[in-house]
Amino acid sequence: MSSEMQVKENSWEVKVDPPKSEVNALRHQLLLDNMTKIEHHDDEIALAIFLRDEEEDLLAGISGSLWGATLEIHCLWVSERLRHRGIGSRLVLALEQEAAGRGGSTAITNTFSFQAPEFYAKLGYETFGVIPGYGNRFQKHFLRKSL
Repeated sequence: MSSEMQVKENSWEVKVDPPKSEVNALRHQLLLDNMTKIEHHDDEIALAIFLRDEEEDLLAGISGSLWGATLEIHCLWVSERLRHRGIGSRLVLALEQEAAGRGGSTAITNTFSFQAPEFYAKLGYETFGVIPGYGNRFQKHFLRKSL
């Protein structure tokens, strides 16, 4: 028997809106594989900060992950009625501080041209890459900052 894995041609499966559990399993397998190839073997730490009102409704929040010394900001959102009051900046700075306290030295994120590249620039992030053509009229910006 060959040591090569046998895959049936009809076993390929394309899914639209796949179950989150399957996507998480795929991501977990990639993370395990990555861990075998790098020296730093810390687990990825999920981080999030939420701002809620008296009724516990979400008003703003930020989420990201710390892997090794790199904080990756995945999501930042502030309710429309609370924007331009410094809440987004406070969330980013608080997440950076939490990551730095856990050994983080770099933060990375991405944003679209219609979202917040200028916002991140004001917080000290520098753009290191731009991909044009999203939605045929937008750009995706990749940013980083030393913590």
